[in-house]
Amino acid sequence: MDQAATQLQLTPQVFFAYAILTMNECALFTNAGSIDDTAKSHLEAGGVTVLPYHEIWSYLATWGQQLNTDRETSQPPSEAKQSDSKDGEKKNAPPTYKASISGKTSWAVAEALGKVICFILCGNKADMQDNVEVGRSLVEDMKAQKNAVSLILHRVTCS
Repeated sequence: MDQAATQLQLTPQVFFAYAILTMNECALFTNAGSIDDTAKSHLEAGGVTVLPYHEIWSYLATWGQQLNTDRETSQPPSEAKQSDSKDGEKKNAPPTYKASISGKTSWAVAEALGKVICFILCGNKADMQDNVEVGRSLVEDMKAQKNAVSLILHRVTCS
């Protein structure tokens, strides 16, 4: 086998997809031909629902509407004093009813969820429902934490 064929076999397959991770579900939106039946079965066995790529927009719109409904029908947050945990986060914090996205996420996703982007076009600010919290990427933060093996490999390759 020649070198080009060997490299092609070792190259990971790349495909376009959206992933939604909530407290209750994990969904992967991708084209049907992007993953084979074995990979799809493995994902589904792990609790991942595989859906067609084009369904992301209707899913996001429905999720945004559900966030509005949940916010409107929720009880007001408790006035009870919340204690700080050792990492500074509040314990038993009331739900925010917002989707969390990174600043690198497509604004089309934010708009589909109900992110208020342009105050000029929205009229009365009191009537706006902003369903999105834009912040740091949890995935990038987790990838930035290196284990001992990664640190050793970094030292060896960079010295």
